Amino acid sequence: MGVARRLVRGVYAHASLQTRSIRRAQRGLATFATQRRRFIICIPYLKSGGGERVAANLAHALSHLYGPDSVAVLVTDWSGFVVRLIFPENVFTSYPRGVPIVDIVALSRAKNDQRVWDLMTALMSMRPEMVINVNSRTMWECYERFAPELSAHMRLGTVAFVHVGDKTGKPVGYTATHLERLLPFLDFVIADNAHIIEELGRTIATAPRTEWVATEAEWATAKLLKATMTATTREAHDVSRYLGHMPSKADWAAARLLAKEMTATALEAPELAKFHCLYQHTMPAARLPIEPARPRKERPQVLWASRVSRVKFPELVPHIARLLPECDIHAFGAREIGYRFPAVKNLLLPEYDLGDRLPKAPNLYWRGPYKKFADLPLERFSAMLYTSIYDGLPNVLLEAAAHRIPIVAPTAVGGIGELIGEDTGWPVENQYDAREYAERLREVLASPGEAARRVEALSHIVATRHSFEAFCSAVKTLVEANATPQRAVRTASYAKHANGGVETYS
Repeated sequence: MGVARRLVRGVYAHASLQTRSIRRAQRGLATFATQRRRFIICIPYLKSGGGERVAANLAHALSHLYGPDSVAVLVTDWSGFVVRLIFPENVFTSYPRGVPIVDIVALSRAKNDQRVWDLMTALMSMRPEMVINVNSRTMWECYERFAPELSAHMRLGTVAFVHVGDKTGKPVGYTATHLERLLPFLDFVIADNAHIIEELGRTIATAPRTEWVATEAEWATAKLLKATMTATTREAHDVSRYLGHMPSKADWAAARLLAKEMTATALEAPELAKFHCLYQHTMPAARLPIEPARPRKERPQVLWASRVSRVKFPELVPHIARLLPECDIHAFGAREIGYRFPAVKNLLLPEYDLGDRLPKAPNLYWRGPYKKFADLPLERFSAMLYTSIYDGLPNVLLEAAAHRIPIVAPTAVGGIGELIGEDTGWPVENQYDAREYAERLREVLASPGEAARRVEALSHIVATRHSFEAFCSAVKTLVEANATPQRAVRTASYAKHANGGVETYS
């Protein structure tokens, strides 16, 4: 009896603590809503990474252009402890001084309707000029529920990142699951490279602007119907496997109306005009010698630096190292949960292939996480090796280019080819071929003069296209340009009813 009483008390204490934290977050959001901010940047957590670097760069540019009082950063989804457990890098602290960082993570523990309503009312009270969503789940949920209302009073936007596939190859990430459905209500979409904009322009469909935002199930079902894959021509288990679950009758009924309004799978000019390529800036660095002075018999040293996650393909690095017995490869980066706790990953996240144990090589040294790229012993390395299977335009390559390190990287992946080419680095055509990586590295080490020429051309691109001045100019153009003309709201109105998914269309 005593054990049961203690258990009840513990559950009650936990519930009370959670309720208090939610109320504290609500009060903080209400206080935040009384402030006047032109720009709101929403992020899911505070850590180091590509998405967070984009958010910090935007905060720096907006603060520089319009003053720190014009910008605020909203942290919405994950606590610092959870972030450090899954992503063990240092917490990113490069946001500009004077820009407030408002933590409402506890609000994510509230019910979906409550947290979305609280966020919407705060935004409607503030009436910011622009809301920029950088992978915030809570803000995406708010867009899904209130985008038609919010878009009438403020400019809504997001940052698009590269698609990442799960074990079955199905794309995951907000760009794959949310962008297409919400594009009619967004005023701008930011990407850090032109490749992803071209890819999205080819692959996503023009969605109708309706009085409601289609759910993921409704939208996926509508695309099936648009491709004439109706419920009568496809078996139920085939549709279920394609969508991940079997749509309800209401989903099918709403999807039929969406399918009638969908155009061909190609974006029209007004939607294409919403996409903006903002090449991220990187800080200039002190010049490093191309061929560090070392004793004649010293072995060449090669750098690999990135997150140790599946998208960066670290499993290939040991195979490359075995093909280069004359070199040493030093790999820096924090291991994400799949590579540190594979059993935990298989138990909690079985549907995602987040990585596993890494093979070894006698001349490969895993050095662990690093705080800043500039803190690495860069003067030791004659070249940088970069592997990846999904990517945009990685910040670590910009930093390596700023430090004038010769780079070997796969140019068919994401926007890497916009930085690394035959004149600026050593491109690898097949990102899965360890032998091609090894051959390109040998070319770098055998030709220091050619390395100096290509590195100089690469550093010139970084110093111009990726300078802070160029980035601020692009941000200013985005802010001060007229809002993208919204497509006229259709006279069609959708009304869904609970009686078996019957709706009216007028």
